Amino acid sequence: MHQDTIESIVLSTDEKLLFSGSLDKKVGVWSMEQKFLITTLNCNFPIRTLTLSAAGDYLLAVSK
Repeated sequence: MHQDTIESIVLSTDEKLLFSGSLDKKVGVWSMEQKFLITTLNCNFPIRTLTLSAAGDYLLAVSK
């Protein structure tokens, strides 16, 4: 799915989703239960860091 280096991964608080951020400007949303890619989120910048809010309702993607 990613076309470049994965720089960050984060697991949801309920451990059902995994988010992967890459230098290819994409965030992958993966199902941990069914082991497949649910969707891809496109960004305008390379993803260096992903952070999930404490409540688990917001995902922040950072380039630098």
